[in-house]
Amino acid sequence: MQSSYRKLTILFFLFLVAILAIFGYTPTNDGAGYIEYAETCIETGEPYPCTNLIKGYPFIWNIGVVNLTALFLWIYHSVYPILLFFCLLKALTGLLIAKIAESIFNSKVALTAFILYILYPNNWGEVTMLNSETPMIFLALFAFYIILRNSENTRWLFLGGMLMALANWFRPIALIFLGSIILYYIFLERKNIIRKTTGILSGYI
Repeated sequence: MQSSYRKLTILFFLFLVAILAIFGYTPTNDGAGYIEYAETCIETGEPYPCTNLIKGYPFIWNIGVVNLTALFLWIYHSVYPILLFFCLLKALTGLLIAKIAESIFNSKVALTAFILYILYPNNWGEVTMLNSETPMIFLALFAFYIILRNSENTRWLFLGGMLMALANWFRPIALIFLGSIILYYIFLERKNIIRKTTGILSGYI
């Protein structure tokens, strides 16, 4: 089954790259704002929120994606490398969904979840635009996976909490995933709840 997951991940990545090659960059209001703020940050030589954007400009809470955009624009002078990176994150997110589903349920549910994720058209279009959802969901699910696989190891729980905080830096709704983990412990895995929750929250804080 692990081999099937890997093949699906590679095929989905190549499919998303083809989508990007065919349709190219799709401008959106959010994406235009990220690029505008990223270019200002590059000009001032500061990470977002930079000095020139503190007064007189709307604050964008998706801090991570502005800084990630600035990094890629500074290195490559183009948005296409970050979109290619998003293709990779999208494909790896599908793999994480499969592995999480297999950990909680079984391999048949995992494979079904992975295929449904691949068939969802919105996942195809998102790789043609700048957005905060793609890195946030990848990081949150990566944290979720680490925590599920290493629930008895405090160091891994701490790392999972840190990744959850990083996900929140990209889009401040990752707290939903954090709450989901705690509910999972309460209803499905009640052993050492306090120690596990403390490890995760320490990393997050």
